[in-house]
Amino acid sequence: MNNLLVRLAVALVAAGPAMAQSVVVPNANANVRGTSQLNTLVRNSGNPRTYQLGIAAGQLAGIPAGSCINGVSFRAMVFASNPAVWPSPAPANWTDYEIMLGDAIPLASWTGTFATNMMNATPVRSGAMTIPVGVWLHTNGLPAPQPNPWGDFFFDFQRPFPYGGGDLALLSRIPAAINRPSPTSRPWPRTT
Repeated sequence: MNNLLVRLAVALVAAGPAMAQSVVVPNANANVRGTSQLNTLVRNSGNPRTYQLGIAAGQLAGIPAGSCINGVSFRAMVFASNPAVWPSPAPANWTDYEIMLGDAIPLASWTGTFATNMMNATPVRSGAMTIPVGVWLHTNGLPAPQPNPWGDFFFDFQRPFPYGGGDLALLSRIPAAINRPSPTSRPWPRTT
């Protein structure tokens, strides 16, 4: 996976007082594909990355304050050079994969200094991570605006994040992947 085309259509999995639910961010991409992609969250060997995502409170209206966010997931971008299955032919492995969540300062005020964009940063995942072979499927010929299905892999949090309402910041830090497939085309999970 040279360049994972990640469309940040993030599915936040939250468990509240009643039951678990998922929220797609941005909400407008719940059932339609997005228009851009990136590969930061599953970058191949030799490419350590840090990534930060700001999510406006209005996009999280489906998560009641007091609920716990338990993980995130992605789906592959419909993109001509994406492989049909990723990872393939081997799992993708990292020696350490860190995710932090926290309250975000107003998104219009964000700068390139990640530490100043979030408050009360809480580590929710750290340590080795393996993504099994074939968890993301890609069908290049889908009619627009139909998106690819959600991957069968969740970035499960070891520590659920108590969501108090408001804008949210997600920070991901990953060293270079080890033992990671690098197809000649660009792979993907995606965020919408």
